[in-house]
Amino acid sequence: MSGAARGARRQVVWLVGIAFCAACSATKDASLLGIRSDAASLEQTSLEYALRGDLPRALVTEEQALLAYRSVDDTVAMTGALNRVGNLRQRTGDLAGARAAYVEAQSLATVTGDRAEGAAALSNLGTLDEEAGDLVSADAQYRAARLLAEAAGANATLATILNNQAMLARRQGDLERAIALLDQALEIDRDADNAGGIANRLRNLGAVQAAAGRRTEAVASLEEALEIDRRRENVPEIALDLVTISEINAQIPGKLVVAVSQRRRAADIHQLLGRDAELARDQAAIAVWCTEFGDATTEAAAACASAAPPSGKGRGSRVP
Repeated sequence: MSGAARGARRQVVWLVGIAFCAACSATKDASLLGIRSDAASLEQTSLEYALRGDLPRALVTEEQALLAYRSVDDTVAMTGALNRVGNLRQRTGDLAGARAAYVEAQSLATVTGDRAEGAAALSNLGTLDEEAGDLVSADAQYRAARLLAEAAGANATLATILNNQAMLARRQGDLERAIALLDQALEIDRDADNAGGIANRLRNLGAVQAAAGRRTEAVASLEEALEIDRRRENVPEIALDLVTISEINAQIPGKLVVAVSQRRRAADIHQLLGRDAELARDQAAIAVWCTEFGDATTEAAAACASAAPPSGKGRGSRVP
């Protein structure tokens, strides 16, 4: 074989090798995109489970998404998923697991420079400290988180941090500061048209306003939250709205009938969702109200009579 022929052959082999490598790279890129797409779908499914109140399934699905992000070493997506996994673990009672997820999220955010997720992780750690009764540490976490969120311009995260600071202020007895912080958070959420955030802030604001003796304002806040949650079809939060507003109405003269009706509707939802502990609390509240005030008027007596505890756990009834 002549030198020219050998040279031509080497060139062909080289070109084939390049084409093969390019195909491998394209296949790998497609595979990575597929994994990321699957993970995003899992996160959407997790959110849907959470909205329906099925937190265990939401957690399992979010953990699957996190594993997918780990498999492609997507640190940015991992950080967000870790914060969501931590939140779901916290809500299902796994506080140690929640802390581990938040600490890893905060560590990754520091490495990648993701100040928004870092702020979220610090704020989440603050909620754990507050739950454990360490209010000093919780306050420090919230302050550090707020500085990060403000520096990053992460308004959605900032609204959540302001909300957490407000709940801490309420626990410390500073109700006016709590109201001011919630007003700030609510303004951010309204500007962003964040329906879920608006409903959450209004619910918390109503509870604090009621604690401050501002019951008329509290009822207005909670009724707006309830209307938003109905539009969102967020069944667990509809129940939470009804519970909160019923407790306020029960303290207002002439509002017993309304309070009993609202609490019974919350009980129906809790029965539908199989939440026995919440259902028992609903029944106990109705029993107390009706024992104290149920014979005050004929209308009140009728409302109490119609609010007898539901039997069984039928799950096919319509959500009120």
